[in-house]
Amino acid sequence: YDSLQDPGFPIPESATKINGISDDMVKGQQIDWERVKEIFNISQLIVAHNAAFDRSFTDLNLELSKNKIWACSINDINWEVRGFKNVKQELLCIWHGFYYDSHRAMTDVDALINLLTHSSYIKDKPIIELISNAKKPICRVEAKFAKFEYKDLLKKRNYRWNDPQTGNKDDKAWCKLLPHEEVESEVAWLNENIYKNNFQGRILEITIMDKYKSE
Repeated sequence: YDSLQDPGFPIPESATKINGISDDMVKGQQIDWERVKEIFNISQLIVAHNAAFDRSFTDLNLELSKNKIWACSINDINWEVRGFKNVKQELLCIWHGFYYDSHRAMTDVDALINLLTHSSYIKDKPIIELISNAKKPICRVEAKFAKFEYKDLLKKRNYRWNDPQTGNKDDKAWCKLLPHEEVESEVAWLNENIYKNNFQGRILEITIMDKYKSE
């Protein structure tokens, strides 16, 4: 199932150039959330490439989404170990020998299915790794109170800025999701490079049901 959605305001020209969607195409269009609910009810696992983005939108519009297990084809697959330094879906698909017209929902979905089950993998297919990791809780490492001067260093280390809009500046932090076994070494890195041996960060365990939820 795919659908267009009228955003209630003119689509920026820059967006139309990327996805080909115009104001005329979305006029009066709405997502059928009852249809989405039917799909979620028969789904054991929800997969998205950058699940944190997709889940934040879906959770707001579908209560059922909050009680489903989500998996991320960026974070739940170690692409670097497989020889790929960039995790953009388009590049991963090209490196696996195929390309597609990106930035339209169903085309992206079909391409992701092909990528995760690609015939170049005789064993250890990406989809198997993703499902296995979806069953594991993870930890969120928060580099709280990190000085502004370290932002580029943290970004290079794959931290992302998280601002939960609570009004409390102490809730803002650079964050990174990691498996349990990598947390100790990450804290050691933060101590050495960010906190100068005075660790002020926070480690939170995330259950499999709460992975990729917005704060």
